[in-house]
Amino acid sequence: MPITLGKDQFIQSLEAVLRHVPKKTTQPVLYNILLETTDGALKITGTDMKSALSYKIPLESSEELRTTVPAKFFSDFIKKA
Repeated sequence: MPITLGKDQFIQSLEAVLRHVPKKTTQPVLYNILLETTDGALKITGTDMKSALSYKIPLESSEELRTTVPAKFFSDFIKKA
């Protein structure tokens, strides 16, 4: 499934959400960010269980998907791509 969106806006959103991902936690799932595609937008969410931050970026996609990815690894990968 191809997804088309602007890289600069995606990186800015990732960096903002990454600030809400804890550096140390006893719950490993909190090291991840949630990526969802709904209604023609990519929603990126990060949380530390006290607060959460979400960004929506318009994209061209007809499928609805939801997954979590390791926040730091994913952010580094996108910046290098």
